[in-house]
Amino acid sequence: MDVRTFDILYLMIMKEIARLFGSDVEPILLKGGRGNTYRSDKIVLKPSNNLTESEEVSELISKISSSDKLRIPKSIKSINGNWIEDGYVAWEFLTGKDLNDNYKEKLRACDWFSDIFENIEKPNFIENRNDAWSVADRVTWGEKEKEYMPEFQEMIDQVQKSLIPIEHSGQIIHGDISGNIVFDIKEGLGVIDITLGWRPKDYAKALLIIDAITWEGADLSIYNHVKDLPNIRQLLLRAGLRRIIENPEHTERSWKDKERASRDATKSFQTLKLLNLI
Repeated sequence: MDVRTFDILYLMIMKEIARLFGSDVEPILLKGGRGNTYRSDKIVLKPSNNLTESEEVSELISKISSSDKLRIPKSIKSINGNWIEDGYVAWEFLTGKDLNDNYKEKLRACDWFSDIFENIEKPNFIENRNDAWSVADRVTWGEKEKEYMPEFQEMIDQVQKSLIPIEHSGQIIHGDISGNIVFDIKEGLGVIDITLGWRPKDYAKALLIIDAITWEGADLSIYNHVKDLPNIRQLLLRAGLRRIIENPEHTERSWKDKERASRDATKSFQTLKLLNLI
């Protein structure tokens, strides 16, 4: 089967999946992600990496209301009454664009998102995850011990020398909010690509800052927005460490070659040095 024939057949499959979620508009491949997320009119079709988790997340989000400050996409059931069809879940499409700046507003969005989920108990799926990001998160927070290849372990060891225990309580946060905040002049702020984590509230902001400096070229002055938060330097250290550890985890799963993973990990490591955290 040639590439063109495969693409045509795949699009036919996506059209049927969109129909099952109530849309007859031809799906369009969205940029970013892993190249398998589609928009069909007012819905976004995203593949499920874990069926059980997708069911639980969809059910949880269906009971959550967006605040007057922040829009959150609704999870959508299929015409069959299912959250998942042929391995895909559907979400409401939120209008707006991600802008490489406006960090003060983006940091507020972190708080507003966490506030919406503040009183919800820890979901089962968070403990049951075994993906690269979750393993890296547990290693970062000392909940799992693991050794990596020397080129990664040397960086990890250096960061860990600067870690000190902190008192904290967990709650649901957006675990990967950078790049997933959209701005719409009429509708306001929105958060997409819901990835739920369980950590201190301000950890979401720490991840945002590390990612903004590392990948968006943000000025170091964005640290001034959070410098007075309790434990922020320790949270930033852990955010950078998690990003470093994710890379060998990706390599183990053949998602990145070692050269690229080492390069990406080094960039996060350099961000910690730029912030004078190590």
